[in-house]
Amino acid sequence: MSEVLFSNEALSVALLSPANPWNQWLLRAGAMLLSHPANEVRRIVDYARWERWEAVVRSIAEAGQRYEPQNAFWTDLLQTLPPAAACKDGVLPHHSRYVLIPGKIGLGKMASPVWLRPKRLPALGYAA
Repeated sequence: MSEVLFSNEALSVALLSPANPWNQWLLRAGAMLLSHPANEVRRIVDYARWERWEAVVRSIAEAGQRYEPQNAFWTDLLQTLPPAAACKDGVLPHHSRYVLIPGKIGLGKMASPVWLRPKRLPALGYAA
């Protein structure tokens, strides 16, 4: 199925649905896809409202802003989402599961965490 028929925004919100059986891999994939650079904030918010899981999207956006404070996408998403109660503990994986934490890169130097997001790779048959 192409992105034209089923957008990244719709797929990310579907993967994050609390109606799904709890699966950390689905939730992590949904969080990754949520942050795709081509996603439109308004569409994500609309899908989240329709499906009534603004709290899940908000929790992931707060984690995104924590790790990428310079990324305007997270700020826009948080400002556009309606207020929602925080997710209960255990609903989502720990926020550190959405990032790559590289560890030490030299004597006394730690690398910064990197938010995981999908990439289009020419080697896999599609290009950006």
